[in-house]
Amino acid sequence: MIAGKESANCIVDLGASHASALIVGRRDTGLPRVLGEGRCAMSGLRQGQVVAPQEVADAIGAVVDEAEQRAGVHIDQVHLVVGWAGLRSEDLRSTCTLSRNPRDLEACEVRTQHLEKLHQDSLTGDHLAIDRVVMHSMLQEYIVDGVSGVQRPLGVKAMRLVARHHVVDGPMLLSDNLRRCVEHAALGCASITANLVPATELLLDEDEKELGVVLVDLGAESTSLLVCHGGAPVFSTSIPVGAGSISRDIEKAFHCGRDTAERMKREHGVCDLRALNTDHTFEVPASASLPAMRMTQSQLCQVIQPRMEDVLEMIHERLCQADLRYRLGAGMVLIGGGACLSGLVGMMRNYFALPVRQGFVGSGIECPLHMNGNDGGVQGLAWSATLCAAMHNAGMTSRRVLGWRPFLRSIRNLLGGKSGAAAMY
Repeated sequence: MIAGKESANCIVDLGASHASALIVGRRDTGLPRVLGEGRCAMSGLRQGQVVAPQEVADAIGAVVDEAEQRAGVHIDQVHLVVGWAGLRSEDLRSTCTLSRNPRDLEACEVRTQHLEKLHQDSLTGDHLAIDRVVMHSMLQEYIVDGVSGVQRPLGVKAMRLVARHHVVDGPMLLSDNLRRCVEHAALGCASITANLVPATELLLDEDEKELGVVLVDLGAESTSLLVCHGGAPVFSTSIPVGAGSISRDIEKAFHCGRDTAERMKREHGVCDLRALNTDHTFEVPASASLPAMRMTQSQLCQVIQPRMEDVLEMIHERLCQADLRYRLGAGMVLIGGGACLSGLVGMMRNYFALPVRQGFVGSGIECPLHMNGNDGGVQGLAWSATLCAAMHNAGMTSRRVLGWRPFLRSIRNLLGGKSGAAAMY
């Protein structure tokens, strides 16, 4: 049984090529459930900036209306989810002096207010330029009197407490522009979230974060990375190339329209010739300048593969620059619409010599089969970040389904029984 309509929330995910909406309610058991969905094409965002406000507002209104009709509920406000393009991140240290007298045991005890102060200090943005604002602060570790790697210092006696956070900031005017777009759609904006933050919490388990893992969001105009190591986020970045570049390459190579190129990529595209078992033939519809023609899958792959190799090379370079390329014991997790491309998982395994898996949400939320991968397809990868934001908004803060533990134990055995960061060396 679903709780009352007042408990339904609406998540709107704004991408470079599409806008998506989910209306999520809660069962009496507390498990979130998708009540309605909406999706439409949109090109009002470019590299994380609003470039066509009215188009963004129209897209928000359209996807929310579609989701409302399917869910049978009315929505007054939405929670926005945005991509990583245009955002920056850095590691920040906050310090709290508990006491200067080690004999004053009561004053030396770490309390909840000390942890809250450290978190609030990381959100102030005093270290940022005037045109930037903090969007998220993710805890890495506490340092208690010089001892690092502490995760739960509550109740510990200490004189000095330091917190290290991975802080994500964005343009100050971005939030204002997005809120105005929502208001133009006759809705309220309850929050704005960067998509990889809830995805990191809900798609990666603790063993993966400890061994080292990179979450890769392959979008239309950008590819975003967030690396966890030692149990916490340590690095994030965005590369200004995505799956939309593949569509443009197809469009130019075969002189077809954008819609035809997208359909060819989605229905027949393979990014690695080694993944082609049978080279079947398909028909390309006639365009204004060319008649209809027949083409093989291998011909299409010869256009797609070089672009994907460029993207993988840029990912490799960013990881090497951050000195994290060889600290990814748990490998890579793929999400985003571009991750639906056939052959990508195998191509990345061969290129990086790492485990690679697709980031489906699993059983943490009740949703249509095409969203969680249970229909046997891969289109659910385009919904993963949106579903994670919905689950996070519903109060879920960790991954429920831990299907990789046996595999990670085997990695530890191969590395001589070591665990965590020690297994990397």
